[in-house]
Amino acid sequence: MRAERSALAAPAAALLVALLIVVGIFVYLSILPRQAPSTSSSTSSTLSTSSSTSTSTQGGTLTTSYTSTNQTTVFSASTNSSLLTRCSGSQPPAVGNSLEFGDVVTGTSSPAIVCVELYYFAATAETFNLTTAFSIQAQRSGQSFSGGSNFTVSSSQDEVLMGGPSNLGEGTVVAYSITAKPGASGTYELGFTPAGVSGTLGRFLMESQEPASCPYYGQVVAGDGSPNYVLPSGCLTISSSYYCSSTTSSSTSQCTTIPGVTYPLVGGDLYFRVVGVTNSTQSG
Repeated sequence: MRAERSALAAPAAALLVALLIVVGIFVYLSILPRQAPSTSSSTSSTLSTSSSTSTSTQGGTLTTSYTSTNQTTVFSASTNSSLLTRCSGSQPPAVGNSLEFGDVVTGTSSPAIVCVELYYFAATAETFNLTTAFSIQAQRSGQSFSGGSNFTVSSSQDEVLMGGPSNLGEGTVVAYSITAKPGASGTYELGFTPAGVSGTLGRFLMESQEPASCPYYGQVVAGDGSPNYVLPSGCLTISSSYYCSSTTSSSTSQCTTIPGVTYPLVGGDLYFRVVGVTNSTQSG
């Protein structure tokens, strides 16, 4: 009887050992780290190359930290917040259906304030110099010369970083203070051409129907306004809607629309509009 029990116990013991081995393998596999699906690695790659931006203002310095494709760019600009607040509540001049500078009347002790809103869309961020954006020109007897020496111009920000995947600086408002120097008199052409560090870019005034590129966008007046150094001139309008309606991806992928504008903005060009002009309370 004992021999029979031993014979029966041997297969049972072997079965129990096999069962324990299977259970052990299952438990081992269950506690192993699970490998991420293939889509997870793709998402990780996207996150590592995404862009992020942080902005802070302290002690008159605007600092923008911009990270894209694992590279971080820190951009700093000098700011004048008290000048920028002068744009609050100001209105653009009524010049037909467009938002041009109109007649900017300056004084020697009370400045004129011009407020401009900027837009620039491109795959790569661009730095624009704002301190020399205004050009003050005079035309006389077929000759053109600068009238800038008769005025002092300052901006609420010396540079701006715009564009890139995060659309940096979109809608940046810059305030300009224009003061006539003592003894200055005349009416001059007022142009606006912010310079990008990578070279000459298209610059367009955002008018109601189409963007326009002009030799000047208004007149700046000192003293009693005479003599008049302004030579009548026309503007070149650009049909960005026609350009962006092209079926070629090289053009349509570079076009961006913004609220309140009836036409698209073409990537790589700088667009601006006048959001406010306040004339000097004292002239002469």
